[in-house]
Amino acid sequence: MKKLLLALVAALLLAGATTLGASLVGAQGQRRIDVFSTRMAGHSERPPVASNATGRAIVVLDREAREINFVMWVRKIDHITESHIHVASADRNGPIVAPLFDFDGILGNPGTATEGTEGELAVSGVITEADLVGITFDELVAAMDAGRTYVNVHTLEFRGGETRGQLSLSDL
Repeated sequence: MKKLLLALVAALLLAGATTLGASLVGAQGQRRIDVFSTRMAGHSERPPVASNATGRAIVVLDREAREINFVMWVRKIDHITESHIHVASADRNGPIVAPLFDFDGILGNPGTATEGTEGELAVSGVITEADLVGITFDELVAAMDAGRTYVNVHTLEFRGGETRGQLSLSDL
């Protein structure tokens, strides 16, 4: 699993680096790419849940291309149903604004699972404005910049979310 996760992160960052290398400087000046990340845990859910599940999400925001590349993985978790980006501060629950992975496909499915749903899961994908729910791309970017977005993973046992983490600008 660890090798797979490293390969996913490397592929995501390499894809971003290739895009950056191709158009770092254009007529508008430098392209702005921001990397956000989070570590997820049950105690970060609202209300906190008793779970050993942990996870990590890395989100690469390309403002010019108006897309968000992501990779997310969780472990010590069973019966995963879906994962999303929500808008809210760390002490509140907020609405789903971007599906990452949804096993029933109701909200769409920009993510592709690269490893199972029992015990651990790795997902990567690209979010565009077409994937967003009840929010524009610019509103989501503003919420991310303000530290008001979080990632969580839902399970059959914890339908409201089993593991969660607030996205913040990363120094990766």
